[in-house]
Amino acid sequence: MTEHDHGPAGTGAPRSPGSKNGMAIPIAIGVLLILALLAFAVYTIRRHSYRGIGWANTYLRAVSAGEACYTRLISRLAGSSWESRWFANGRDAGGDSWMGDSYTYLLADRPPLEAELVVWGRCDNHEVPMYWRLRADPNTLSPYRQVKTVYFTFLSPAQAAVGLGPLSTTIDQAIQVRDGNATWHQTVRGRLMETGGPAGPLTVLNIPAATEAVGQIQPLSPSGNPTPVDPGTGALGNLSPPAVPGLPVDQGGAVPPGPRATPETVRTFATTRDKVERALDNVKNLGVKFSQIFPGRFAELRDRLKDCASVTCGGGAISISSGSRACCDCYADVRRLSGQVLATRAALEECIQGLSRVASAMDSAATTPGPSESRANELIGRANSVMTCEQQSCQQVRQLVGAINRAASPCGRQLDTGGGGTASCPF
Repeated sequence: MTEHDHGPAGTGAPRSPGSKNGMAIPIAIGVLLILALLAFAVYTIRRHSYRGIGWANTYLRAVSAGEACYTRLISRLAGSSWESRWFANGRDAGGDSWMGDSYTYLLADRPPLEAELVVWGRCDNHEVPMYWRLRADPNTLSPYRQVKTVYFTFLSPAQAAVGLGPLSTTIDQAIQVRDGNATWHQTVRGRLMETGGPAGPLTVLNIPAATEAVGQIQPLSPSGNPTPVDPGTGALGNLSPPAVPGLPVDQGGAVPPGPRATPETVRTFATTRDKVERALDNVKNLGVKFSQIFPGRFAELRDRLKDCASVTCGGGAISISSGSRACCDCYADVRRLSGQVLATRAALEECIQGLSRVASAMDSAATTPGPSESRANELIGRANSVMTCEQQSCQQVRQLVGAINRAASPCGRQLDTGGGGTASCPF
């Protein structure tokens, strides 16, 4: 017999068949646990990495959608003279898709040579608001003026929600401050270019040099002795740059700290959110009906009155009766209302965008753990304020249709709106 048949040599005892297996099983379990932990660690790292990459990807795609909107509008402006721009003395709002993403915009005229553009680029859950101040080149004799960007900035959703009026005022202030700082920037830039060594720029800007950091860098031979920029004397005036005014911020943009909303507030919050959704649907339906009437049927009415006026009020007419004169007046009055059509369309688009932004803000606040009491009350008040545009838009459309019908009625014409108003307006 060999040692394989018995216990250790010299003992004569048989070897236990499970003595080796008893040690192998714990070792195998330990190895499997280590491999499982490593696999879980790799999975977690990859998941977080891909989540960060996905966030950056959707953000950049939203930005590119907004920039595509800007490029399209600039190309459209370049295709015609500035004086014939489609949004002259008013606003234009719209939206479209680009490469699977979408955008909406609000374009407002600032006569005689400026316009401002706010674009919301969207991709998945990302919405990136951007602002451009546009200016047509005044130093040209050609009607096809080159349109340039004189100011650009990204906006937070809270900044974009304050409205174009306050935002435009603050942009004016920022441009004024930037222009006022031009002399300071040019002076500092010139002096920085004349200095050498790491301590030179710090001396020019009156910043104490960090000896430890400077000692680690081999200094260059300075071309001159730097002198600090005069903070407020001399021919250049006050060279200390004033603070750039901050953009207006919607006070509800950030979730303030505080206790969670009470159950009663949560119920009011949910009810208000439903009202916002219904108001948004009603305004969208109103916009669809409005697009069916304008410019199609309105243009038909205007063209018929124009034909009547060209026959009865032409230069060859020897005498014009009172009935014929009414036809001429009808055409003139209806034609003057064309500007109100554009203004009403812009108001509808602005109402839709305002309601959409409020709905998005309420949906974001409703995610776990839910809004605070102050945030919920703020959004409820904001929603109630924005929802007033539903009735205002309806009244504005009805007033426009009534004005057109009153202008055309002396000629026996009426604007065909396809029936009376039901289901929260149309019309």
